[in-house]
Amino acid sequence: MPDWMTGPDVFLIGALGFMTLVLAMGPILDRRHEKRKHRPGAKVAMYRESMVMLWAMAIVVTLGWILSGRSLAEIGFVSLREGWQGLAALGLLVLALAYCAWQLIQVLTSKRARASVRQQIGEVKVDLIRPTTKTEAWHFQAISFTAGVTEEVIFRGVLIAALALVMPLWLAVIISVVAFTLPHAYQGLAGMAKVLPTGAFLTAIVLLGGALWPAILAHWVIDMTAGLTFAVLDRHEDEDATADGAADTEVRDTAALEV
Repeated sequence: MPDWMTGPDVFLIGALGFMTLVLAMGPILDRRHEKRKHRPGAKVAMYRESMVMLWAMAIVVTLGWILSGRSLAEIGFVSLREGWQGLAALGLLVLALAYCAWQLIQVLTSKRARASVRQQIGEVKVDLIRPTTKTEAWHFQAISFTAGVTEEVIFRGVLIAALALVMPLWLAVIISVVAFTLPHAYQGLAGMAKVLPTGAFLTAIVLLGGALWPAILAHWVIDMTAGLTFAVLDRHEDEDATADGAADTEVRDTAALEV
């Protein structure tokens, strides 16, 4: 019998197998959610199901790592590295937070910015996860926190460290970024094209700083900002539509006068 089947690594391999199985179920669950999305409470149920699955995966892979005889420090539960690498990771975190704040201020204060964001959202398939009620909005914020913590532990913590045991780090990183991107297939190719650089950005923070917490914070704030942006867009939808209608009328009237 191979050593890995009797040694402590069996726990890590089993945990990674569980994670792979759950991720493989993603497309099936997405199709089920798509069929049920018009039912009352369907979106809230989907949020809750996603949170349970994410926490389950994070707990299982972390336990698998620990039971294999390895430390939490090896998967990023440490302080930032000293020197320029830690400062660079901190700089990327500040950049992410500043960008999120700037985006939120823009959509709060600028009709043109809201129109631009609506156009960008229209290019990806986010109807399945976009909150439209206060209850859904609160659940979206809950899943934003959940994703920030669990997905960093899963993809940037355990997965990279586990794969790096059997392959070069650069290849482990590529597989991790791809694995993080694929579950977002419900957003279509355009959506995945936007998720891919985000995953690479978060991975860079972890690789530079050696710690998970800056990436967790950045991930949480990015998702939280998305939820707040949806709420702002919905709040100003009627107002912006009225303004657009008034602008169109003004343009037509002016054209008539010129003719």
